[in-house]
Formats: sequence, C-alpha cells, structure tokens
Amino acid sequence: MKTPLEIEIAASRRAEEILRHTVERESFRLALSDTLRPLSNAVEIQAEAVRMLGEYLGASRVLYAEIINDGERAVVHQDYCNDLPSLAGTYLLSAYGPWFLHEYRARRTTVTPDVANAPYLSIREKEAVAALGVAALVVVPIVKEGQWTGLLAVFQDHPREWTAEEVALMEETAERTWDAVVRAYAEAALRASEERLRIAIEVGNIFTWETDVATGRVIYSETVDAVLGFALTGNLAEDMALLHPDDHSFVTEQYQRVLQGESAMSIECRILSPVTGEIVWVRMQGTLVDDLHGGRARLVGVTRNITQRKQAEEALRQINRTLETLVEERTGQVRKLVTQLTLSEQEERRRISGMLHDDLQQRLFSLGFQLVALRSTLAAERPADAQLLMDEIEQALHDAVQVTRNLSVDLSPPVLNNEGLFEVVRWLASQMAQQQGLEVTVDAESALPPLHEDLRELLFQIVRELLFNIVKHAGVDSAGVTLACKDEHLSIEVSDKGRGFDADAQKAQGSQGLTRIGQRLQLIGGHMQIDSRPGAGTRIALDIPLRGTNKS
Repeated sequence: MKTPLEIEIAASRRAEEILRHTVERESFRLALSDTLRPLSNAVEIQAEAVRMLGEYLGASRVLYAEIINDGERAVVHQDYCNDLPSLAGTYLLSAYGPWFLHEYRARRTTVTPDVANAPYLSIREKEAVAALGVAALVVVPIVKEGQWTGLLAVFQDHPREWTAEEVALMEETAERTWDAVVRAYAEAALRASEERLRIAIEVGNIFTWETDVATGRVIYSETVDAVLGFALTGNLAEDMALLHPDDHSFVTEQYQRVLQGESAMSIECRILSPVTGEIVWVRMQGTLVDDLHGGRARLVGVTRNITQRKQAEEALRQINRTLETLVEERTGQVRKLVTQLTLSEQEERRRISGMLHDDLQQRLFSLGFQLVALRSTLAAERPADAQLLMDEIEQALHDAVQVTRNLSVDLSPPVLNNEGLFEVVRWLASQMAQQQGLEVTVDAESALPPLHEDLRELLFQIVRELLFNIVKHAGVDSAGVTLACKDEHLSIEVSDKGRGFDADAQKAQGSQGLTRIGQRLQLIGGHMQIDSRPGAGTRIALDIPLRGTNKS
C-alpha cells in the first residue's frame, strides 16, 4: 500500500503529464494556425497539415483526401509518410468495404486500434486495409451542409490505442485543414476571376468608374489612360465638359434620369481628346447603387472605347455608297451599251438593206428588162442579139448569186464555227483584200489558246470593225494585225500607217465606234489603248483577260 506521500507524488506527476500534453497540443494548434495562415495553395495546405499532425503523433502515414463524384472517389494530392509508401492518387472508396462507407457518410469518426482483430470488419475489408500497410487507423470524415467533402486519415503500421485527446486533435485538425483548403480554393477562384476580368478589360478596351452622387467625384480604374489615350480629372463636371457639343445635353439628360431612378444608363457618345483634339467614341453603361439607408449613393459602371467599331461602320457605309455608285455607273454603262448595240443592229440592217436595194435589187430589175428584151429579140428572130442578151443575163445571175453569198458570209462567217482566232483573223484579212482592197498582214507572236465561241465571235467583230475604220478613214491600202497571249491575257494590236488622228480630241468628242468597242471590252474585264496622231498612223491595242471570260 502506497504512503500518502507516494500518492501525492504520483498525482503530481499525472497533473504535470496532463499539463505537458495540454501545452504540447496547444503549441501544436498555434503552430498549425501559423503555418496554414499564409499559404494560398490548397495542396500545400493539405501537405503541411498532414506533415505536422503525423510528426506530432508519430504516425506512419497521414493523408487528407478530397471526396468527388458524390462520395464515389477520393483524391489524395500529397500525404505524409513515415516508412510507408505514398498513397497519392485517386481511389474508389467502395473498394474498402461497406462498413467504412456507412460510418463516413454517418459523419462518425472511425477508430480502429487493431485492424486484424476488429470484429466489425469483414475479411475483405481487413485485407483491403492491410494491403495499404495499415494495422491501426483513425478516419475523420468531413461533412458540410449534408455533403461529404473530405476526410483526414491517420495510419499506423502496428496496432495502436488512440487516446481521446489524440482523436479530438485529429478532428480539430481536419476542420482547420478543411477551412484553410476552402479559403485557398475561394481565393484561387477570386484571383482567377479577377485575372479574367483584368484580361477582359484590357482586351475589351474597357475601364470602370464609380461616381459619388453627392460630391461629383469620380474614381476610375487604372486602364482609363490606355483606353482613352488621355487622363481624366476625376471631377464629374470637368470630365463631362470634354463631351462633344452635340452629345453633351443628351448625356446630361441621361445622367439625370438615372439619378431619378428611371433606368440604368447605356449610351454611345463622343469625347473630344484634350491632347489631340480628335473624337473618341465611347459606350458608357452604369447603374445606381444604394447606400445602407436606401439612398442613391453611387453611380457605377464601365466605359468602352468603340472608336474602331465606329470607324469600321463608317468605312462600311462608305464602301456601300461606293458600291452603289459603281453599280449605278455600271448599270448606266450597260444601258448605254444596250442602246448602242440596238443602234448597231439598226445600222447593220440599213447596210444590208442598202446592199439589197442598191446592188442586188438593181441587178434583178436589170435581169427583168433583159428578159423582156430577149423575148422581143427572139420574136424578131435575131439570134445573135439573143445570144448576147443571154450571156448578159447569165453574168447578171452569177453576180446576184455572188452578192447573196457574200451577204450570207458577212452575216455569219462559217469560219467562226470550227477555227481558232488566228485562222479566223486570217480569213477576215482575205475577205478585206477581196472586197475592200485592203491588204492585211496577220502575225501571231505566241501560241493562242482555244477560245469559247462567244468570245471568239466578239473579238472577230471588233477586229473587223477596226479594219473597216481603216478602210473608211486611214487612206491606206494596207494594215497589220498582231495576236499574242501571255499570263492568261490575250493582246490584239491593229495598226496602219495612214492619216492618223488626234486621239485625245477624238476621245473628248466621243467617237461612237471606238467608244462602243471600249465599252464592250470593259464588260469582259478588258480595255483598249489608242495611240494615234495626225500624219503618223494609228495603233489600237486590245487587252482581254482569259480567266473567267473564256468559259464553256
């Protein structure tokens, strides 16, 4: 039996031991708070918390896990290990048996001093835990607002009796760790949101502002100088004075309406730069924020520089106006060309009618008179005279047939149906020599591509018209035509050494024939160049793009 002194000494030692443990736990709590407070990374917070707890308890492994997928999986970012391998990774919680899941979801801390002999664990559950190198464990589930969010687990590689104070410290550490982790995630989300806002403000050419309704003082974000290109004073009246005169009263009226609580402000207006004097277009959006007493305290909002958008809109309007003008001009050209084509058709009809009246019709009338004379001669029995009349009638018939043949060929030359441009122009040269006495030399400087029928006929008509102009006006009996093709452009040059003319004066007077040719070329993207002066002959060059115009 112990003496009173021994009992007193033992009690004193127990009190000292309790006090020492209390001081150690309190020191641990303070150290944990000091360590976690400055940390902003959630993984670092978890790593430091489990390290400090593991070292304090002398545990084999301590880990903090985040629960995901509604309690299906646990994610361990980093754990504390003492002579055991790390368990960092993702785990399927159902693999460790139903008893653990049931306890965790019931918000109960599970304390298992000896896994191998725990009567409440099945063989499968014991094996699953033992595979982790664990002989004793304490798991503290963290449940917030009815949702299982995490757990703190302390493992030992040999059986261990955990004291109530140790379990309480684990639960307290789990709560503090969870609070710090949530704070870290919230701060990270806030930083990310602020960074996105900063990027949006920079990219969107935006600055924010806040106006004190009572004093008229305005606080701008630091991006205002970059957005506008100049600084603002921060005084509402002075800054409003920078508005364009045409917008000043409108903006003032909108501002007053917002102060009266009618609506939020959303306007586009112009500001005159005090630095360059140029106009800066902005879009201002703002709304009133009440004070604690319900009064109108602040007008807050954002302003965006929309000068580029406005300039682009004006440029687009100018382009539309230019396009409308071009369309009107081209429509006028087409109408004029249609009129000229109609006149050309009428001119061609008159030419054919003149040929029929002045040539073929006269020949036929002559044949009629000759037939009457032949009948009289035969009646008078004058064989020699009759033979002479018959020869004349035969010649007249031959000439009439030749006129109709030439007329038919002129209207639709057969050579256009199956020959290339070079052969067509050579045939035209022979016709000009036979019918008009104009000797035309045709040269091809390069191989010519096959042309579609409509383009080939258009160029044939243009060259023929130019050669007829030489016959009518140049006063020569020879001319030249040169054909060439390069870089998908066809060039045709018609030249003579005749009288020539003042090309500028002719252009000013508006020569119908040449103007009509130029306009017809413009419709297919081509153009015509005239080089001529009095006494020095004439050279007319045609350029025709083949891409887009030579299609079947």
